Amino acid sequence: MRLSCTEPGTHLPALAKIARDLQLPAPVVRSALEQLATEGLVTLHDGYHLYSVVTMTPTERAYRLIRTVIHHSYLPGERFMNRDEIARTFEIGTKEAAAAVASWSLRGC
Repeated sequence: MRLSCTEPGTHLPALAKIARDLQLPAPVVRSALEQLATEGLVTLHDGYHLYSVVTMTPTERAYRLIRTVIHHSYLPGERFMNRDEIARTFEIGTKEAAAAVASWSLRGC
């Protein structure tokens, strides 16, 4: 889902507006937002039915980018990139790349 107001900390438009803009049924959009909330990309504010974009540290951003690439581009057991390759590919520092890889390892992914 691509929205124009994706700055961290901002509230997303009402679910009905998002559904209308994307030309999707509201239950589909609700399910997508709930999945994004589960993944930590947006926050659901209980009782208000508002979603807001989550702020991320550079390490968390790198971790999420790496996780997405691994899940979509690599087969189990296939060699991934080293820290320097990760830093260049995702345009992040080697420190953030190393921390993201360490985070990945600690999560058992």
